Amino acid sequence: MKLLAIDPSHHQPAYCLIEDGFVVDYGKILLHPIVNWYEKSKRVDYVAIESQYLGVNVRSLMTLSFCAGELAGVAKLAGAEVILISPKQWQAKMLKISPKLRRPHIKSLSKKVASALVKYQINDPDIADAILIAHYAFNKIRRKINEANSYDKQNAK
Repeated sequence: MKLLAIDPSHHQPAYCLIEDGFVVDYGKILLHPIVNWYEKSKRVDYVAIESQYLGVNVRSLMTLSFCAGELAGVAKLAGAEVILISPKQWQAKMLKISPKLRRPHIKSLSKKVASALVKYQINDPDIADAILIAHYAFNKIRRKINEANSYDKQNAK
């Protein structure tokens, strides 16, 4: 299974590519030209995009939501299945934190956990988030597939 995870940004979204459970690529790529994302999305089965929430202000929410929608549309056009991952979901599972933690502490912890996963120092918080979103989404999809296979085996008897 190949999965592309995206931490949206209006200029340079961060991404992480996982193949069969292993991180094979991560970084940032310009949002435009959008063909960059189409090429990345063509090679994967799933695209996991961090959903947006009302944080600092409405303008940033609108901008990031537009970006996420644009990336989701491109991924669907490329044939990938798109799933939205809320920040609270992946942060609770991957960082094991309470939702009341402040943003600077979350970003610092995100870089530390992502660095441990890829065994390389990650200094960009957006890339760190993309790596953690990828791991969270990959495990979630794998569990769902395993449950479906188990259900099929039980009903085949």
